[in-house]
Amino acid sequence: MIGPMDTPPDDPGLLVQYLTSRDTPCPRCGYNLRENKNQRCPECGEELKLQIGLVYPKLGLYMTTIIGLAMGTGFSLLLMLYMVFGIVILGWRHDPDLYAWFLVTGGGVLIEGAPMLACVAYPHVMHRRGRIVRVSFALIAWVLTVTNLAIFAAICLG
Repeated sequence: MIGPMDTPPDDPGLLVQYLTSRDTPCPRCGYNLRENKNQRCPECGEELKLQIGLVYPKLGLYMTTIIGLAMGTGFSLLLMLYMVFGIVILGWRHDPDLYAWFLVTGGGVLIEGAPMLACVAYPHVMHRRGRIVRVSFALIAWVLTVTNLAIFAAICLG
């Protein structure tokens, strides 16, 4: 019997042994990896590893952060498209309020869109942080969204 300290965690033999008798799809392309003899998918070329995962991963704070950032980004993008459509239909006019709208909506897209894309592109960065950091990310995401809405409302009402 092999103990947990007797085999290196990235031992390719364990992966080959696992795939010998199992129909297992490649996580990237879905190719059946049964009897695959190396650590790469023969179809897409992605590197493979054998690992243990959670049955129910804890994604609540991650999803809360993504939803908050996506709401603010989507709101800003929608308003920006609305303004562009209005300018195309009505024609450009020199209006200080229009500049403020563009500044707020463009800023909202950049300030909330960049962290949202980073969270989607690198989810492992957030998952490896402690709970306090993940809660802080979620709170910051929602504070940004509410601030974006408040600034927009102040411009519209002011």
